Amino acid sequence: QIQGRPRCFEMKKVLLFALLAILLAAVQAQNDRLCTTYDKNGASPVTDEASCEAACCKGEGICGGGKTDFKGVSGAAKCGCKTGGSTRDLCLDTQYVSAAAMRSTSVGVALAFAAAVAARALHF
Repeated sequence: QIQGRPRCFEMKKVLLFALLAILLAAVQAQNDRLCTTYDKNGASPVTDEASCEAACCKGEGICGGGKTDFKGVSGAAKCGCKTGGSTRDLCLDTQYVSAAAMRSTSVGVALAFAAAVAARALHF
């Protein structure tokens, strides 16, 4: 026991803080790649197919027709730059991710299950 508390309680606190730190780091990394604020090398934010193509060219040096993969709408978009046989993700708006997750029932069920398991493990 540590200061009158079981050791497992202290380990659960450490685990919870570690999970929160990982989540915050992931959110910050995602915010750095938002289409609505994309400006690498002076490129304009990505709002449509044309601005996605311009961002790939100006921001990443990948130029030429047909070299982009744009999905969504302004404010809820995803843009990728095609190189060879693969696509490099350029930016992704959180609203695009939210809308895609809402359309996928299996993702929602999996997230709910994971939250329930975590809450049970941490005795919330």
